Amino acid sequence: MSNLRRRLAFAAAAGCLVAGGAHAQTCGRWLEGDGVPGINGSARAIVEWDPDGAGPRTPLIVIGGTFTIAYDLLASNIVAYDPVNDAWETLGAGTNGSVLAMAVAPSGELLVGGDFTAAGSASASRIARWNGGAWQAVGEGFNGAVRALAFDGSGSLVAGGLFSQSGSTTANAVARWNGSAWTAMGSGFSNAVNALVRLPGGDLVAGGSFTASGSTSVSRIARWNGSGWSALGSGVSGAVNALGVLPSGDLLVGGAFSAAGGVSVGRVARWNGAAWSGFAGGVNLPVLALATLADGTFVATGSFTTAGGASHPFIARWTGTSWTSVGGGLDFNGSALLAAGDGTLFVGGDFGFAGGVAAQRIAAWTGSAWEALARGFNGPLTCAVKRASGNVVAGGYFTVSPRSEARGVAEYDGSRWLPLGDGVSGAVHALTLNAAGDVIAGGSFAAAGGVAASNVARWNGAAWSPLGSGLDGVVYALERMPDGAIIAAGQFASAGGAPASNIARWSGSSWSALGGGLTGVGSVVNALAVAPDGTLVAGGSFTQAGGVPALNIARWNGTSWSPLGDGFDGAVAAVTIAGDGGLVAGGLFGASGSTPTPGVAKWNGSAWNPLGVGVNGSVFSLLGLAGNNLIAGGSFTASGSTPLGRIARWDGGAWRSLADGVDGTVAVLEILDAQTLMAGGDFTTASGLVSAYAASFSFIGDDPVILSQPASTAGCRAGQTQLDVTASGTAPLQYRWEALLDARWTPLVDGERPGVATFAGTSTRVLTIGSPAAASLRVRCRVQDACAFVVSGEALFTACACLACPSDFNEDGGIDGADIEAFFRSWVTGSCDADVNQDGGTDGADVESFIVRWQTGDC
Repeated sequence: MSNLRRRLAFAAAAGCLVAGGAHAQTCGRWLEGDGVPGINGSARAIVEWDPDGAGPRTPLIVIGGTFTIAYDLLASNIVAYDPVNDAWETLGAGTNGSVLAMAVAPSGELLVGGDFTAAGSASASRIARWNGGAWQAVGEGFNGAVRALAFDGSGSLVAGGLFSQSGSTTANAVARWNGSAWTAMGSGFSNAVNALVRLPGGDLVAGGSFTASGSTSVSRIARWNGSGWSALGSGVSGAVNALGVLPSGDLLVGGAFSAAGGVSVGRVARWNGAAWSGFAGGVNLPVLALATLADGTFVATGSFTTAGGASHPFIARWTGTSWTSVGGGLDFNGSALLAAGDGTLFVGGDFGFAGGVAAQRIAAWTGSAWEALARGFNGPLTCAVKRASGNVVAGGYFTVSPRSEARGVAEYDGSRWLPLGDGVSGAVHALTLNAAGDVIAGGSFAAAGGVAASNVARWNGAAWSPLGSGLDGVVYALERMPDGAIIAAGQFASAGGAPASNIARWSGSSWSALGGGLTGVGSVVNALAVAPDGTLVAGGSFTQAGGVPALNIARWNGTSWSPLGDGFDGAVAAVTIAGDGGLVAGGLFGASGSTPTPGVAKWNGSAWNPLGVGVNGSVFSLLGLAGNNLIAGGSFTASGSTPLGRIARWDGGAWRSLADGVDGTVAVLEILDAQTLMAGGDFTTASGLVSAYAASFSFIGDDPVILSQPASTAGCRAGQTQLDVTASGTAPLQYRWEALLDARWTPLVDGERPGVATFAGTSTRVLTIGSPAAASLRVRCRVQDACAFVVSGEALFTACACLACPSDFNEDGGIDGADIEAFFRSWVTGSCDADVNQDGGTDGADVESFIVRWQTGDC
C-alpha cells in the first residue's frame, strides 16, 4: 500500500472543460515545464573543462554519471554547468550508457570513459572524446567499462577499468593510448582498476580491487615506473576507490580497506614513498572520492557516517590534525568531488540534500555554505486544490519548488510557485478549502509553520494553525461538506483524542466520528467526494463501513454508512463526480462483483459499469469534466490497443491519449484555466519535454472547450427567442446548430422550416428562433475547429401562447375549457409566463384572472 498512498490525489471537479465529440487525433500539447534541482540520476564524475582554452569563455563544470535530465535539459549521462552564468548546456547527444570517468587532455579535448557503446552519433566503445562540437571514438575502445582516466608523465592517456581487451589487443584492466591504438601496460592487473593518478615525478599509480600484476603481488594498489608495475609496501586490505596527491607529494588513498601496510587506517590512508599512515581513525564506511584543497587539506566523500569517531555524514574534511564537518554533511552517498580553480568544491553522488539545502545529486560548497546548482520540485506532487482566485495549491513530498523553498505545499499564481509560510514538517497528501477559502492540508507531519499540528492544519493566508489536536495517523483525503464541515480520511484511530476509524468530521471547533468509520485488516481511506445529493462517498481499502459489509467503497448519508453495490476487488484510490453528476471511481481493482472494471468504473445508481475496456494499470487520480467526460491519471499505459502515457481522457465513448503522456505516475489533476490542465505526480518529462513532477497540457488545438452551455428557455409564438453557446479553441471556430426532428439530430439552416419555426444564426454562436409552430424543440450546438469537434448539452425551447386575446391559449382555433386546462398546466409547470395579473408573481390569482379573461374576452 505504500506506493499507492504515496501517489494518492485529491482531484476536485472544479470548473468545466469539454463535452465529448468525435476525434481523429489528439491535437493538444504538453508545455515545457520546470526542471529538477540538479540531475535525476547519479553523479559519478566531475571535471573542470575550459571549452575554448585561452578564449573568453570561463571554465565549465562537467558532470558525468547515469541520468537523463539535468535541471531543465534532456541530457544523456553527461552535462556541463556554467557557474558564472548559472546556465546548463548539453554535450551533443551525450552517451548511451553511464559516464564513470573524465579527464582533460593537454590539447583541451574532454575525454570520457564509462560503460557505453556510443557517444552522440559515433560508435565509441566505453571511451570517447568531445572536441567542443562533436563526439569521436578513441581507437577501438574496450570490451568492458572504463572507470578511471589520467595522463602519465609523457602526456599519454591511460585508461583503467574492468576490461581485458581493446579490439584484438590484450589489455588487462589498464591500457595506454599511443595516438593511434591502445597498448597494454605490462601484464595489467588481475581485477578492476577504479582509480588512476599521476605523481609529481610523473609515475602513475593505479588503485582498484586487483591483487596481482602478472606474477607480481600488488595488493589493490601499484606504481608504474615506465616499464612495469610494482607494489607500494604491502598495499591495502580492501578495494581502492579514489586516489589523490597531497601538496607534500604524498599519495592519498581512499576505499573500502581497513588497513594499509598492516596499519589500521579506517578507509583513508597516506603513502609517503616508504610507509603507510592513517588520519585519526579514518572513517567507518567506504570512501568513494577524494579532493585535495589549495590549503593542503583534503575532503573525502562516500558512504560513511562518521570520521575520526565523530558524526560526519557522507562527507568530511581533514584539517591537517582532525576531521571536521562540511556544512552539516549530505543525506546520502557522495561519489564524486572536484576542487575547482576558484576554490569552490563540487560534490556529486546519490544525495538529495547538502547541509539541509535541496540539491539533487549535485551541489557546491563555497567554503561557508552549500548551494544548489538549480531549482525545481525535488519530490513528487500528490494532491492539489484550486482557489477562488484561480491559483492552484499543490502538496506532496517536496521541500523546494521551482525558485522557492516550499516545504510540502506550494501555491502557483499563474507564473511562479510560492511557499505557504514555512510549510509543514513532512509530506502533504490531501488539500481542500474551508468555507472561508482557507487552505486545509492533511498528510504526515507534526508541525505546520513551526506550530504543532498533528497531520492536519489550516493556512489562512498569513499563518498556519492546527485543527484541534488533530489526528493520530496519516491523512490521505480531505473534503468539504455542503454545511461547511471538513471531512478528513486516511489511516488513523482517533481524531481530537476521540475514537474515529480512519474518517472524521471537523465542525470548525471539534472532531467527531462518522458512525463506526471504515474498517478491516490494514484498512485505509484514500479518496473522498461529495455527491450531488450531498452524501459523502469514501474509497480506499476496507471491508466494513459502520459495521456493514462494504468492499473498498461506501456512502455516508449523514447518519449511517451503506455499500455501493458490490464494491471492488482492489483498493479504490480516487473518486470524483463527472459533469453529468455521475460517480466515478478509480484504483487498483479489476472487477466489481462479476463485472470486469479494469482500473476505473462509473456508478449507474445500482451497479458499477466499466468505462470502455478500462485501462491496463492503476488509476490514482480522476477529474470530472463537462458532460460524461473525465481525465484519469495513474500508472497505466494502455486501454485495449490504444497507447496511453499514464494520463488519458474519456470522451464518453473511448479513452484517448493526451499526446505521449508522461514518463511516470500521475497522482494529481487540476484545471489551471479553460484551456490548460495541470498534472502532477512522480515523473520528470511530459511528451519528451522536461517538466519535473508538475506539467501543463494545453487543449489549444484539441477539442474546442465549451465554456457555457445553451440554457433551456421558453418563448412566445409570436416573437423571437435567442439561445447561445460560448466556446474556445483554435480559431476560427465553426458553429452548427442542430434540432431533434423526427427522432434524429438535424442541422438547421437560416430561414423558415415549415411546421417547426424560423431560424437565424444557425452557423453562429447565437441561434434565433422565431414564429415557432412546434410546442417544444430540443436543440444543441456543434462547435468545431481544425482538430476536432465538441457537442454542447441539449437545450429545450418551449413555445408559449403568451396570453393572446381572445384566450385561445392552446391555439386550436377555438376558445373552450381546454384552454383553461392548457393554461393551468403551464402555470403549474412554469413552462411559460403565467403572471396574468402582472403582480410580479405566479399564483392562484393568475388562474382566476385567466378564467375571467376567457369568459369575458376582456383584454
